[in-house]
Amino acid sequence: MIQSVFRSLFSFFQLIWMESLLLLLFLFTVNNYIGDVESKVNADVIGYYDYLPSAFIRHDLVRKDIPYQEDSALYKHVNDKSIYVSYRDKIINKYPVGTALLQSPFFAFTYFKDGSPKMNGYSTDFKDSIYVATLTYLFFSLYFFKRLLLALSIRKWIIFVMQFLLVFATGVLHYAYTDAGFSHIYSLFAITAFLYFSYLFFQDLNWRDFLWMCVFFGLVVLIRQINVILIFSLPFIAGSWFHFREGIRHILKKYFQFLTLGFTLFFLIISIQFVFWYLQTGSFFVYSYQGEGFNFSQPELVNILFSYKKGLFIYTPILILTLLGVIYYGWKKHFYLLFTWLFFFGILTYILASWHSWFYGCSYGLRAYVEFYGLFFIPFAYFLNEMNWKVRISIVSLSLVFVPVNVIQVYQYKSYILHWIDMDKASYWKVFLKTSDAYRGLLWREKQLQRPSKSLVTIPLKDISLTKNQSNLWLISSLDSVLPNQKMNAISLDFESDFDSESESMLIFSLEDTISKKVYYYNQFYVIHGHQKGLNQWHLGKMVFESIEYQNSSSTCLKVAAYSQNKPLQLKNGVLTFWKTE
Repeated sequence: MIQSVFRSLFSFFQLIWMESLLLLLFLFTVNNYIGDVESKVNADVIGYYDYLPSAFIRHDLVRKDIPYQEDSALYKHVNDKSIYVSYRDKIINKYPVGTALLQSPFFAFTYFKDGSPKMNGYSTDFKDSIYVATLTYLFFSLYFFKRLLLALSIRKWIIFVMQFLLVFATGVLHYAYTDAGFSHIYSLFAITAFLYFSYLFFQDLNWRDFLWMCVFFGLVVLIRQINVILIFSLPFIAGSWFHFREGIRHILKKYFQFLTLGFTLFFLIISIQFVFWYLQTGSFFVYSYQGEGFNFSQPELVNILFSYKKGLFIYTPILILTLLGVIYYGWKKHFYLLFTWLFFFGILTYILASWHSWFYGCSYGLRAYVEFYGLFFIPFAYFLNEMNWKVRISIVSLSLVFVPVNVIQVYQYKSYILHWIDMDKASYWKVFLKTSDAYRGLLWREKQLQRPSKSLVTIPLKDISLTKNQSNLWLISSLDSVLPNQKMNAISLDFESDFDSESESMLIFSLEDTISKKVYYYNQFYVIHGHQKGLNQWHLGKMVFESIEYQNSSSTCLKVAAYSQNKPLQLKNGVLTFWKTE
């Protein structure tokens, strides 16, 4: 009896050890190298998740018979959230319901464990449940990806390498942690499962595999409707024209009754979205992305792949290496695989690049591709499987270089070193692989006043030169003596320096009452944040500070201090200007 139990446990461990080890490595990496994030529930995440608190806690999901003008209480919470949009005389959650459906078991566990009548669905426990849900579906994504590669006769050690690179060398690392509530890991799970059962069906023509195909395809569409384009991957995943043709023929002729059943399963799953649209608006069919859409006549094909703003191959460079597998298809004259892969990639890229916001908002890398990463790694795994051991070792060694690059960039995004939306070539290389605190916010600083402004007073500052670890009070002045009978609300500082990229020198602004010790304004920043042209070159830099509020009196004092820290610091031709903005 005991031996049988141990044998079963050992068999189970053999089944999942790869995925379990990778999740442990994932947790070690995010806890030790990426660090805590401010919140895993923000922006789009709220839209995907809010179906659950709306339905089971606030009870404000059903709004189909009540226009928002007639019941402000019912619409109170949905009006407070930017993820809801107007549709006729109602307000609707514009995001698909599929992600919330997959999160629902974890939400339910937390809901019954909490039991508090005051819960709102956004406490720490509920936020943690989203993270646990995402890790669970990442686990199953890796499991189905492994099963697919095993079915393709890929060596187990190569499969593990592919799984490792999928997690640590791509945006999966970010979207399974920093933005864990986005739909991409959930879609990755549904798509890898769909690809696995699709391959099995086209190889063995088993009707059970076909029904599972339909179930997971329904889930793919329920999570993100645009991913219906996955259907165009079927010629590639079938493996050959013969298998694709035979699969379609069996569906239409021998398995017609299962085609009907499969379509029914698919429709039942996607109809969940229709029901939720109906409960909110009274209409079963809704285009919820009001004011947003595709521009098919002007796709941003080059930008979506190569732009420093969000380009796929810039922020996920491992995918360039995976294209070796696609090239190898052509080299070995596997033209069917070559052209069907390029066919799907072309359609996918054309449609994604045609979205009105081709960079998909504030996000790490080109997030719309995340769920399709498996289709990049299949040719790569095949390529490695066919190579001799010398080529394998060389290619795997090269591919591992992209792991620290990706980990650092995920850290940079989380730490406000990479800008979330306004990246370009100069900005990218300026902070490339930089992790120092001095680079936090470097690309986020405004260098010009954002509102119309009137200059009040300009004060020249003395030149200063500090050795390492020195401080200097650059300016101390009573504000009343500088601005008699006037009140400013913004300050700009112009100064010359070398903006050494390795320097951690800082400037500190403070505005305080010397009698009451009340601090009206305090801001400290690294000197390099003031650069205008570039780092490591002497030039005139600038910083601006807005929305300054204070009480004007003879005891109100402005101080500007400089700290050189790890490197000498020179500041010349400093000018402080006080502004009144509208």
